[in-house]
Amino acid sequence: MDTAGFGPSIVIGSCNPILKDDPKVIEMAEYAVKEQGEDHLILNSVADGQIVTVFLGGNTYYNLLILAHHPRTFQGFYSAIVLENTSKNVKEVVSFFRLP
Repeated sequence: MDTAGFGPSIVIGSCNPILKDDPKVIEMAEYAVKEQGEDHLILNSVADGQIVTVFLGGNTYYNLLILAHHPRTFQGFYSAIVLENTSKNVKEVVSFFRLP
């Protein structure tokens, strides 16, 4: 298949919706909350997200919308992106911020 004169299409990854109760998804959300730097932030649940797998290099990105709160104060939605590469034993929070 030729795409606009650029040659054949090459699939280099996949993007799939998450299963909110998947233990791996929950593990990545808990890791993001723990590593993000705000004291005492507690994960409530994973609301939505995608898993993006890059075939070249073996990276998996967990793009998560999570609900978290501080004890006795506010709760809110946060966007978190966690990179995992199991072959290199790497796990890293790439992005984490509270949504307005």
